[in-house]
Amino acid sequence: MKPASILLPAFSLALALSALAQDKRTLQPTDYAQWESIRSAAISNDGHWFAYSIGVVDGDGWTVVRNVDTPQKWMTAMGAIPVFSDDSKWVAYAITPSKRESDALKEQKKPIENRLGLRNLEDGGEVILESVESFRFLKGSKFLIAKRNRGAAKAEGGSDLFITNLKDGTSVTLGNVGGYTLNKAETLLALDVESDSKNNGVQIYNPESQKLTTVLWGKDNVSNLAWAEDTDTVAFLRGTPNEKKEGDWNTVVLAKNASTKPEVSGFNAEQLGKQGKRIAEFGGLTISPDGSAVAFGVRDWADKKGKQGKPEEKAGVDVWHWKDLDVLPRQRIMLPGETRRTMLHVWHPADNSVVQVTDDKARNGFLLNGLRSAVIFDSTPYRSAVTNGLNYQDIYLVNLADGKRTQVLKKTQWGAIPSRKGKYLAYFKDMNWWVYDIAAGTSVNVTNGLAKHFENVEDDHTVPEKPAADSPTWLADDRGLIVGNRYDHWLVALPGGKATRMTGGEKDAIKFTDLDPYHQEDGMRADQPMYFSAIDENTKKAGFYVWRPSSGGKMLVFDDKSFGSLAKAKDAGRMIFSFGSYADSPNVYVTNGNFDQSKALTHTNPQQDKYLWGRTQLVSYKTTWGKLLHGFLIYPADYKPGKKYPMVTYIYEKLSDEVNNYVGPVDWSSYNVQVLSQNGYFVFKPDLAYRGRNPGLSAVQSIEPAVDAALKAQPDIDPRKVGLMGHSWGGYQTAFIITQSKKFAAAVAGAPLTDLKSMYLSYYTNSGTPDSELLETGQGRLAVPWWIDPKTYEANSPIYHIQNITAPLLLAQGTADGAVDFHQGMYMYTAMRRMGKNVIFLTYEGENHNFTKRPNQLDYAKRLRHFFDVYLKGAKPEPWITDGVPLISKDG
Repeated sequence: MKPASILLPAFSLALALSALAQDKRTLQPTDYAQWESIRSAAISNDGHWFAYSIGVVDGDGWTVVRNVDTPQKWMTAMGAIPVFSDDSKWVAYAITPSKRESDALKEQKKPIENRLGLRNLEDGGEVILESVESFRFLKGSKFLIAKRNRGAAKAEGGSDLFITNLKDGTSVTLGNVGGYTLNKAETLLALDVESDSKNNGVQIYNPESQKLTTVLWGKDNVSNLAWAEDTDTVAFLRGTPNEKKEGDWNTVVLAKNASTKPEVSGFNAEQLGKQGKRIAEFGGLTISPDGSAVAFGVRDWADKKGKQGKPEEKAGVDVWHWKDLDVLPRQRIMLPGETRRTMLHVWHPADNSVVQVTDDKARNGFLLNGLRSAVIFDSTPYRSAVTNGLNYQDIYLVNLADGKRTQVLKKTQWGAIPSRKGKYLAYFKDMNWWVYDIAAGTSVNVTNGLAKHFENVEDDHTVPEKPAADSPTWLADDRGLIVGNRYDHWLVALPGGKATRMTGGEKDAIKFTDLDPYHQEDGMRADQPMYFSAIDENTKKAGFYVWRPSSGGKMLVFDDKSFGSLAKAKDAGRMIFSFGSYADSPNVYVTNGNFDQSKALTHTNPQQDKYLWGRTQLVSYKTTWGKLLHGFLIYPADYKPGKKYPMVTYIYEKLSDEVNNYVGPVDWSSYNVQVLSQNGYFVFKPDLAYRGRNPGLSAVQSIEPAVDAALKAQPDIDPRKVGLMGHSWGGYQTAFIITQSKKFAAAVAGAPLTDLKSMYLSYYTNSGTPDSELLETGQGRLAVPWWIDPKTYEANSPIYHIQNITAPLLLAQGTADGAVDFHQGMYMYTAMRRMGKNVIFLTYEGENHNFTKRPNQLDYAKRLRHFFDVYLKGAKPEPWITDGVPLISKDG
């Protein structure tokens, strides 16, 4: 049976009860700036302290540190990112400049620097440190490290490390530090140091003894410091510049006993026996936990380019060839990465042997924990200039002792997910999860018989194999993994593969997603309680669920709310979580492991009590082919039963899970539903579904029943005053729907696809990929090229049905749109204009797919709302709607 609603404490009802007051008003744009949101939250390890940061819509936020059990608290203006020490006696946080200061510095093109706040939780004392780039507490809570800016004049010499002893208050400054890394215990720092005399070196610093040990010193450059986890061993690159070559000639340096009496050995590209190669500093550096192996990247050592001819003396030509495996736009995006691509190698200092891991075919891979094995991917057997968006690859395991390769998977779309200690690989195949045992060289289907399948049955893209419903989560020490399908999860123990069902959501259509509230460095343990988020697919109730190895599963809280941010105090039974709803500003609460004692720790947006606020209502309906879908209505803030209201419908794909999401008002957010609600609109956000390679027609067959259901659910919506809007894919559907449906009195389409045939022939310039891939196997769901089935492309393209449009249309697009070719909006405007139909095209110079310049964001949001006010509420139109904004006056 379905779990009953588990009601939250009475304090969650405070905002709802306060809404009964009669002296409230709707929000005005001048009210928006005060709206708050929680940006970060943390609980101390002992569970007695809580810290959080507040951001506001368009102003300066703050950080609050408070005692969970007493009224004691402190607030720091412009504070952000609070972090507690392990012993729960200190909290540190960044302090940003005010918005006014930041804006002025940006205007002056000066750097924006943060400060560091450090507060003693025993006496409340606060210390402020200027010009801090980053900070962290070391394990054990005895020291705090702050990396400080040195100013533009000293930038070449690195930064200062400010190390504070939290026990006695003393501090040490280490100057000219280019970078540092910590050993696993965080008792030693390896420093990349540059002296004022331009000498460079590696030094090991012990904060406890304040001892500084020099590993290497000289004129060469130093980079890529790396500690071995289990030994006192450091690896790094020592680079010698060459005026005729690009990049340094790098040597891998390995230093054993680094903090006491360093024993140094090295390896460089000459020892590979390959001419013209070098070890590249941008290829990374990884050392095994025991220090017995070091991995690095090798590439060609190119000559420095000579003087180039004058631009006007060179032909500005690119050659687009039909055999190009990657089209030229994609190659331009790839070029910076390709010029830094390296071939992965592993050096074994004991016998000075080296193993090459990747090559020109298997160009990508990753190292497994311990540097005993690596996983590589070879897509060359399947690469072709004839692409449809599906990418296949063979997956190999490489033995890093001898370089031997073993094929694990052949022609798969999906990757392999390594266990934390590198003993296993998990991969998805034949609708099930498999585990490959690296030592044994065997694979086992660990989900066989647990459920019908583990694929994402809701995925309606036109691909031959559906992806997995969920990714597995590996446990600590490779003791097992959590696997899930659409509704449920199992704990699979390893070795052996015994599976235990942890949830039971399929019967009641409750979807579970596993969470990690512990945030442990090595992952969750098999003997710990396992936590899950839960959501009812039909009612949208949500909450948290726990499965305990000793007692099984239990729903902890389940209500018409939106839940998130579950985190446990490391050394106590307390947990924090957040919840809210459309009407309740999200807040953070502290509770115990059973969720039977909860207490509010924050109280965001108390000013909301002064204003009218809407509510949400879930609406269910079926598509014309019988698929059950859901949507939700947002009521006008000033709703009065019996009065008729206009409605704006916002679409994308599936949106109904947002029914309990809180939305604060933002004046520069063009599609902000709260602003529409405050301005007297119902807002409707329905789900859409797709079938039969007809994305546009499927959208129509979803939206018309959805709107009918909304009108039936709320008779106070005026059916003659219904608007439609969407952006990108939602913009495409908006543009298409108004060619097929008469239910909408006005529409706004941001960055819409309008001609699927020409869109097929354009490029997603942000990534450089052909839009043919997007339309065949991506959101387009059209499966085949347009010349194979031109009628379907035309049937689902707005441009071929413009003659049917009766609703006024507002189009908006950036001229530098890198997702939807700018001509798509232009085509729609030009055709509608030629037909004498009511269309306005807002073009924003230089903007990409989503507008980033605040004046443009504000302008579009203002015009969108006025457009709907005119056509759905009868407002007097501004001149840009009636007459446009011509560059040349009508009078000449």
